[in-house]
Amino acid sequence: MTNVKELLQKAKTLSAERVNFETKWQNTNDVFNPIKANITVDRSKGEKEHITRLYESSPINFAHQLKSIIIGVFFNRSIKPISITAATEEINEDQDVKEWITGFTDMILKTMFNPKSGFERELSGGVMDDIVIGTTGTFVEEGKNFPLKYYTLNIKNFLIAENDEGDVDYVIIKHKMTARQIISKWENKKANIHEKILQAYEKNPFQEFDLQLHIFPRKERDKSKIDILNKEIVGFWVDEKHQTIIQEIGWNSMPVAIGRSEKATGEVYGTSRAMIALADARQINEMSRQINEATEKALNPPLSLNATNVKRV
Repeated sequence: MTNVKELLQKAKTLSAERVNFETKWQNTNDVFNPIKANITVDRSKGEKEHITRLYESSPINFAHQLKSIIIGVFFNRSIKPISITAATEEINEDQDVKEWITGFTDMILKTMFNPKSGFERELSGGVMDDIVIGTTGTFVEEGKNFPLKYYTLNIKNFLIAENDEGDVDYVIIKHKMTARQIISKWENKKANIHEKILQAYEKNPFQEFDLQLHIFPRKERDKSKIDILNKEIVGFWVDEKHQTIIQEIGWNSMPVAIGRSEKATGEVYGTSRAMIALADARQINEMSRQINEATEKALNPPLSLNATNVKRV
């Protein structure tokens, strides 16, 4: 039986191992993507003062231009970014198979690019994270009102671990949810919701609670069964404050797609292009600051006066 304290301890361990990365992510986001510059700094909702302290916006624009190029070249719906073929070459030559694959591919693309799936919006954020942070995570699940729903995860809110082959097989997603959202999510479902959350729902439905979703391969399962508790990937929703497991769920495959740029030996998270260019971006900002100061002094230079002439000025 899964121990909730062991799950919470795993989250603490993975969080401690990436402290140096978080500092780097914050510094890089400050210059290249200030909208998401909340990794190590907690800002109130709507507070954007840090953006106005920048002296140069070209690093931000360059990152957005690269994002647009990547999406336009590789994820343009007009060029069909997904191609499906059968594993056996002989089958691919069958005309009926070709027609079925073409129809199936069109159906997938139509579903993906439907505005209700959120794919294009979340893809934009994911590509930007890859450019600036070097690690991106996209959660894919069945929506309430649509077959597919895509969510790009903020690097602040998810942790990852690799297996012996270097593939990410353990993901922890951190959520802040109000009592109202929690009740809505698990309405009419078997869930172990703590009585304190139920009380908050009645008295203060907008009170926030910290939850974690642990996703990893299930060790023991009955392969002859297809119910949710015997699927290959298991997920545990954990209530941090009250140390309880709200619900156990499952998937046939990993529901989180993790993308990483170049990795240094022994590291789990990627190193982005923006991290490498951070020194140049900071220099541009510093040069712009100095030019502004020099221009101001040239137009409105400081005056040097003799003490006896002060009253005459």
